[in-house]
Amino acid sequence: MTLFDFDRPVAIQIFGHNIDSMVEAAKVAEESKPDFIDINFGCPMKKVIAKGKDPDVSVIQGIIQSFNDAPDGFSEEIDEINLSAYAEYWYNKLFSIRMGYFYESKRA
Repeated sequence: MTLFDFDRPVAIQIFGHNIDSMVEAAKVAEESKPDFIDINFGCPMKKVIAKGKDPDVSVIQGIIQSFNDAPDGFSEEIDEINLSAYAEYWYNKLFSIRMGYFYESKRA
């Protein structure tokens, strides 16, 4: 993953229960030189733990699996989606103007 200065600050979050996988994930994350690495120790809510999701899956399977792990179901998953957009204009490579928009659900 390539990170640029204009992306900063950048955090990378890792999660898992297998020590070897967590160490490897931290090494891969560190190669990108993020500002910090967050270790997600999981949600202590019984409703989430009871779902028994396997953290040792492929990236694609993890993305698909994440669409139904919220306690309130798919509607809660939709509320977790953030939207952002920006436009940047450079003038003679001297200065730039950047404008953007960020939306996050009030329920998130």
